[in-house]
Amino acid sequence: MIGRSSTCRRRRCRVTTLAALGVVLAVSALAVWAVLRGQTRSWGLTRSAGQTPTGPAPRWSWHFFFLGAGFMLLETKSIVQFALLWGSTWSSASLAIASVLVMALASALVVSRVEIRRRGLVGAALLSLVALNYFVPVGRVTLDSRAAESLFYGLLVFSPVFCAGLLFSSSFKESSSTASDFGANLLGAIVGGVGEYLSLLAGYRFLLVLVAICYVLAILTVERTGARITEGT
Repeated sequence: MIGRSSTCRRRRCRVTTLAALGVVLAVSALAVWAVLRGQTRSWGLTRSAGQTPTGPAPRWSWHFFFLGAGFMLLETKSIVQFALLWGSTWSSASLAIASVLVMALASALVVSRVEIRRRGLVGAALLSLVALNYFVPVGRVTLDSRAAESLFYGLLVFSPVFCAGLLFSSSFKESSSTASDFGANLLGAIVGGVGEYLSLLAGYRFLLVLVAICYVLAILTVERTGARITEGT
């Protein structure tokens, strides 16, 4: 009876978790769709009234969607790897989150001062670093100095976050519809957050495979929308 009761509890917990995730995704998708539709309608009414709209018609951006999903998965994997190195404590988690934010801020500052003309190179560097993290997990390389080991793994784990920030910041800098693009990015981040639960089935290293897929799709969708990867606009 005890074993059967425990099994029923686990099943109810799974169903409740899946239902909650489904509600979050549905509400988020509905909110982004409603905002995008409202902006499109407002743009159409302005044009039909004979006035010139302030910008192009709002549109859905798969590029920013995949950037958001990839970044959320990458952030989760980085925090987990950081915890493996220094322990799963509130201080190490706070330091990991702070490191992610610093990398994101640093990439935004770089893009604000330097024009990135070849985002394809940044994407290639990002995918290379993701592959390096996959084949060199935390603990594979041991160094005599604890400080040197921490520095090595810190650079290894958080350097992809910096490259991901460069891709997002450079794309967002050139966006002609910042509201809809940011909404697509947020929805992608929510989907990436839900995708984190796949690590319970395939392990946290599998998240790096999903990260690589998301950023490959992000680069491909930029090419489809006409933005140039190898040449600046």
